[in-house]
Amino acid sequence: VTLIVPFTAEQLRELGVTPDRLVPSYWDSTTASWRPVENVSVNVDANGDGTVNIAVEHFTDFALLAAPGSTINLPLIGG
Repeated sequence: VTLIVPFTAEQLRELGVTPDRLVPSYWDSTTASWRPVENVSVNVDANGDGTVNIAVEHFTDFALLAAPGSTINLPLIGG
């Protein structure tokens, strides 16, 4: 299954993050931590809007996190 999460340049600007700093992650209950998803692509158009495509084989809690040094956490789906 591919989860497609749209975003706008304005949303990212307000959060102070760029598309290359997005880290789609899933909740790993065995380690009680967010783990980066491996099969991800971030597509950005000329206006800075875009989508994050996340290929998954199971459903759990997913979120878009920012790379270290940022402080955002945008929950996407509850499992």
